[in-house]
Amino acid sequence: MGARRQHAPRGPTRRRAPTPADCVVLLAVAALVPASWAWKPEPERAAVLVVRSADGESRFEASQDREMEIRGPVGVTRLRLQDGEAWIVAAPCANHFCQRLGRLRAPGRSLVCVPNRVVVCFAGSGLDVDGVTR
Repeated sequence: MGARRQHAPRGPTRRRAPTPADCVVLLAVAALVPASWAWKPEPERAAVLVVRSADGESRFEASQDREMEIRGPVGVTRLRLQDGEAWIVAAPCANHFCQRLGRLRAPGRSLVCVPNRVVVCFAGSGLDVDGVTR
């Protein structure tokens, strides 16, 4: 009687990593990642500021620094436009949430004082859109 030899199960053989080709691919990816971050375009500064209130709609050149008083049903909302940015300086509403919205720099966002019915935005389409609803 012959003794049967047991063979190791055959399966895929493992190779040692990293190979020189793996190192080349890794270096190429490492070089492309910072380049992709630098490639992202910044949104352009808008040229026209649009202010909507109970009195209607007004448009202002964003290049001209100014402070505006916008009358609404609750009182006067003060808006400042400076260096191409707009923000609400003072508002007559109770919680002053509109003042904490920050500075508006480009199309796609807006400043809103709901109790005083004031909406401020830049004309144009926003580049930083999270989603679209139809």
